[in-house]
Amino acid sequence: LLAAREAIERILPLMAKNGLAMRIYGMSVENFSAAENARLNKGITAEQVHEAAAFMIRTNRRWPDQFRLSPGGLSMILFTPWTTLADLRLNVEHIERCPLIDHAFALSRKLQLFPGRPVTLLAERDGLVVTGRDDHFYNAGCMTGADQDDLPWRFLHPEIDVLWRLARRLSVDGGRLPPDDPESKAVAAFRLRAPGETGKPLALFRRALEAAARHPGTDSVTGLLERLGRPG
Repeated sequence: LLAAREAIERILPLMAKNGLAMRIYGMSVENFSAAENARLNKGITAEQVHEAAAFMIRTNRRWPDQFRLSPGGLSMILFTPWTTLADLRLNVEHIERCPLIDHAFALSRKLQLFPGRPVTLLAERDGLVVTGRDDHFYNAGCMTGADQDDLPWRFLHPEIDVLWRLARRLSVDGGRLPPDDPESKAVAAFRLRAPGETGKPLALFRRALEAAARHPGTDSVTGLLERLGRPG
């Protein structure tokens, strides 16, 4: 997109004259962590993302009928088998900075592994592909056929698993989980008690991230929420 900026700016007046339009669709940041993006083979930097987002917003305001943005904004892959607390801190900072990323949507994004792909081979090498799942069905939109299935995997750093389960229940995907899911109930109850901005998905996730760092070994969403209710 950045490489095509000048061409886009040149053709928009012609498109307006001829009643044409373009839509930016399905664009993904993937991740703001350089280490995570290297594993995903994405050769972009965080600053390039912000530069592209600024261009998209500015151009859409100038040419709203010709340069149309996707209603969902920019997508991400927030969680991978290798995600660290530092990766999540960095991502939260940049998600807050980028107006084209929906906070509750970003929290629902997790890598899906499929057989034979380079990132899957990397996860297999690191012993992170497993045989069973310990959470409810998940599809980020990568599975498009009834005969397609992804490979289950585990986090290299166990504390990230708890943060993923919390993030999913704070996200747009939370409503797709079974209504009797205990962790979903705990998150909903906690948010009802959280005042104002602190109960919003990304703000609550940021607090949980720091609580997980202060209390290593917390192995459940309910336990992590209890830590949030205590000082220190």
